[in-house]
Amino acid sequence: MKNFVVALALTAAPTLAACEPQPAPPQAPTFSSKGLRAMKAADGAEGSGCLADSGRLPDGAWFGFVKAWDTAGIDLDPACFYWRAPAAREAAARNQESPPPNDFFIANDSKNVRRILVAPDAAAVRVTHTKDGGVTMNDVTTYRGLLADSGTYIDCPGEFCGVWVFVNGGIATEVTMQYLP
Repeated sequence: MKNFVVALALTAAPTLAACEPQPAPPQAPTFSSKGLRAMKAADGAEGSGCLADSGRLPDGAWFGFVKAWDTAGIDLDPACFYWRAPAAREAAARNQESPPPNDFFIANDSKNVRRILVAPDAAAVRVTHTKDGGVTMNDVTTYRGLLADSGTYIDCPGEFCGVWVFVNGGIATEVTMQYLP
């Protein structure tokens, strides 16, 4: 009888191991430039919306101006980016031209700069000029590539260096420059 119990336990072991939870395959980041146009916050701002004056930058798609950057992270002055009807509403509320030129309006009511850590393998998109004087808006690179060459469109970092930062799990996984005519 002892041999029968041992044999049963040995034949059941592979079946039991197959029932153990397996690690989930890695998932794509929740926030990325691929989903940006579909995102609109409750306040009408693009991406994840506008932020409170201080605190940690939560996961999301955040627009702002790069004050400094290095291989470890970005110092970002978050702002609110509005498009079309929400842009007209926000511009009018601030006694600015409404609808605003080019159908977008940026509100930067706070100058609190936040440090965001950047993943070592973060993706990036830069805006640069083409040889014929046009603008290339989807020049795909890495974050480190962006640091080495931010393109010819605008000086980055700087006062007008507008970017989208996609934060997932508390760190930036993608940085995309915003074309501002």
